[in-house]
Amino acid sequence: MRRRTVPSGFRVAAALAAAFAIFVFASAAPACAQAPASPTASGAPLEENMPRSWFRNYDYGLEIDGKVLPEAGLYQMIGGKPYMLVFGPVLDSAFVWSADPRVVRSVGKDRVTPKGEDELMLAESSFAAAAPIPWMQDGPEAVVFYAGQKRFKILRVPPIVGPTSADEILKNLPAYRKGMDEYRPEAAAVAELKNVRKKVEIEVWFGSWCPHCRAVVPRFLKTLQAVANTNLAVSFNGVPREFGAYAPSTARAVKGLPTFILTQGGKELGRVQGEPASGSLEAELARIVKQGVVAAGN
Repeated sequence: MRRRTVPSGFRVAAALAAAFAIFVFASAAPACAQAPASPTASGAPLEENMPRSWFRNYDYGLEIDGKVLPEAGLYQMIGGKPYMLVFGPVLDSAFVWSADPRVVRSVGKDRVTPKGEDELMLAESSFAAAAPIPWMQDGPEAVVFYAGQKRFKILRVPPIVGPTSADEILKNLPAYRKGMDEYRPEAAAVAELKNVRKKVEIEVWFGSWCPHCRAVVPRFLKTLQAVANTNLAVSFNGVPREFGAYAPSTARAVKGLPTFILTQGGKELGRVQGEPASGSLEAELARIVKQGVVAAGN
């Protein structure tokens, strides 16, 4: 996982706008390169009626009336204008946040089509005519708008940093719960891990902001649940985005995320960084444990 630098004095409004700059720039063409799109019967240009992909941006979250809603998320339009879609099953309506102009527009949830785990489809014409709602900056790291009697706040999600637990991870990261529920670990690897007879420590180093961790760690959590072996002593450690400067992870020589470190009696048996080159994570963990036990003559 590539490390990312977060600028000091970060402001959500500016950062949200900057997040789209590369897409707007990449999709822009010189005026002479293409004729204006013909309007459709609805009066909107053709490209505005074409559903576009919006991808979940886990760096940002949503509060309503002071309550964090992890089930709702923000989605970034790809190849279009500087918009962010606020969407979730717990919301009565979806909203599209705009950096320029500084407005929010409501859009019916029935106009949004889920596609895959982190992707939605929505056409610009679905919300272009909606009445604009102004938004405002709220401190250095949030923007606020009002819809009906509710106060919506878009804010940067602080990463989980330091020792944590599986319960806390699942409470704060609903995408992990979804990934865990959907995964089916290999039966043979589960059986081998069930048969571990001596204590093995497994350190899990991950970033709650890290997309690769979001794919891999839930599989480990499901495997752990299926194995249900108290001889596997697991600890979870969240790291900041600049984990290369985070003393606890550098002390354990963590160079990529997620990293699983297996030890027994203070001796490292092996580690898995990211996903194995072949096979499943649980199979690789079982292999490391078995190899370590054989080498130790246990």
